[in-house]
Amino acid sequence: MRILGVYLENIRSFRRGVIIFPSQGITVIQGEVGSGKTSILMSIAYAFENPVSGRVEFAEAFATPQPKH
Repeated sequence: MRILGVYLENIRSFRRGVIIFPSQGITVIQGEVGSGKTSILMSIAYAFENPVSGRVEFAEAFATPQPKH
């Protein structure tokens, strides 16, 4: 599966935004502290998870990584 882009709305650092990834190569997300890198990763993880009891484990792994992740 290839992720072509993401549309973010009301997710932490992003009020609204569209990010289109390049069609070839490797995508690298870089930026200053607090610029929203983790928010992008959490959004993608949330979209692909099936939350049990309202918990989203993979998204939490980006904010507070633990050995189980």
